[in-house]
Amino acid sequence: MDNATLDSEVETPNDIQPMVADHLVDEVDRSLMSGKEAQVCCCALCQ
Repeated sequence: MDNATLDSEVETPNDIQPMVADHLVDEVDRSLMSGKEAQVCCCALCQ
């Protein structure tokens, strides 16, 4: 993996926006898997 990939921000999926608004999640670190019916993301939790 190159530095450009590591430094790029991941867009927060619409389904996670309510959790960000409720301060349950700070940001999406990376998308792990995406498919027709589900998307799995690695997120940073609020402390």
